[in-house]
Amino acid sequence: YELPWEGRCVLIRISPDGRDWTIWSDWVGALPVFHASLRKGAVASSLEPIVVEAASLSSGKMSRRGIVEMLVHGHFLGTDTLYERMHTLPADSVSRWERGRFAGSAILWTVEPSDSRWDRGWGELVEEMYEQTYRAISSALRQDDRWILPLSGGMDSRLIACVGADEGVNLQAHTYGPAGWSEPIYARQVADALETPWQRVDVGVDYLSDYTPMWFDWFGSSLHAHGMYQMPFLLSCIGQPGLIPDGFYGNNLAGGDRPSAGLLSREHDGWQALRNGYFTHWRPSELAALVSFDPAPALEEMADIVEMQLSRVEHWPFYHQRNAIDMWNRQQRFTFYQPMMYDYFKGAASPFMDRTYARFWYRPCSTWSERRQIQREMLERYWPQVAEIGA
Repeated sequence: YELPWEGRCVLIRISPDGRDWTIWSDWVGALPVFHASLRKGAVASSLEPIVVEAASLSSGKMSRRGIVEMLVHGHFLGTDTLYERMHTLPADSVSRWERGRFAGSAILWTVEPSDSRWDRGWGELVEEMYEQTYRAISSALRQDDRWILPLSGGMDSRLIACVGADEGVNLQAHTYGPAGWSEPIYARQVADALETPWQRVDVGVDYLSDYTPMWFDWFGSSLHAHGMYQMPFLLSCIGQPGLIPDGFYGNNLAGGDRPSAGLLSREHDGWQALRNGYFTHWRPSELAALVSFDPAPALEEMADIVEMQLSRVEHWPFYHQRNAIDMWNRQQRFTFYQPMMYDYFKGAASPFMDRTYARFWYRPCSTWSERRQIQREMLERYWPQVAEIGA
């Protein structure tokens, strides 16, 4: 079933009397939809604080499992939130409310691994990657005639800058951070090589104290306080025309360091691999001293959530199984805030959130090292002046 959109969005259908809803969520869940039942009807929103307020959720209605998930991971698992009565919709799903009551979700599987390219030679894959990358980025950049690019010097924003330069897009690059950091150094070299206007934005030392209250007004408890360092950049953009392209999802799809090496280890099953794949905020053995309840049942339930997710993709190759776990849990929680911040200030586009582009990468023989090598060779072949710059 082909969903009628590309990109970071949801599609909502509401019956004429307003009693029945259908919501299609995008295939990576990068725009999460929070929902809860009310005394009469229900509420759904991409902003968690709206649902919390509408459903009168309070500290007495928190989920023990949600508390443990936030303490251990810094994010929630599956459709969990900090509250028992509030959940998110699964990625790549269609969900229904009948006469104001949630009737469940069904996964659509619009992006799955395929063996359609198993017989392609390396050169053909590099060529196809270039075509898919160029198409996805240039299509997104046609949405507006001016762009403000947060250029990190990494692969994704670098590719957006390359395609933008080839297309003659009016693009202004910004890099935030201290002048001595590698990101501003490499980003400036990339901008100079592409003859793209560039400026550095200093983040200062007060962004945590200045913008943490605003963060929780926007995102509530849906993610720990994480992205305030971007606020000086966003404030510097207020008077400039243009939208902001967001490239982070390309990281997961096209060769970045996701999933982590720990998550890809075969030594651990399910949840333990996810926990070992990234830093743990609090070790499970420390939880008993932090909470007023026994955390053991919640830890067991967390393991069950990941095992249930893995059971959905047990026929997928190992790499893609672990990539799915990463996308459905950690990545979708850590990526939605950035384009939402961009949207709030300037409007945004997410070039790499493209199903055709994603399907190219979902091949059974794909591995992290293979993906990165194909991407490097593409850069060396088509943008050699940029490929030689460090990252």
